[in-house]
Amino acid sequence: MLTRVASLDTFLKSWNSANKKQVIIDLLEEHGIVLENLAEEVGKDYGDFDLICHIAFDQPPLTRKERAINVRKRNYFTKYGEQARAILNALLDKYADKGLGTIENTKVLKLKPLVKSEHRWKSSMEFLVAR
Repeated sequence: MLTRVASLDTFLKSWNSANKKQVIIDLLEEHGIVLENLAEEVGKDYGDFDLICHIAFDQPPLTRKERAINVRKRNYFTKYGEQARAILNALLDKYADKGLGTIENTKVLKLKPLVKSEHRWKSSMEFLVAR
């Protein structure tokens, strides 16, 4: 993989495209690196991104929970209304618990706690999607 992705910056550009994530994961598997197996060795609390950066670029991994805490520390969600912030925080919690794949799937909106206030949040979700 390192011959195809020469630097961490190149990797980041590729990884940030959601459809390219699976391509990268498939490429790793073709070379015998299965992320589930790697997670067993390194730790299950790390996301795919951190596992890959750790093995390919010798970067110290952050757990999903640590990443979620860092997002909250930046107060990025303050520019949204209360309902939108509630949804974003719930999605961030889902990410911290289960990983990125959970929140990239639109079915996440039907999972608890999001479903509890689905009717109230409908206009907020339409606002978020429009952004």
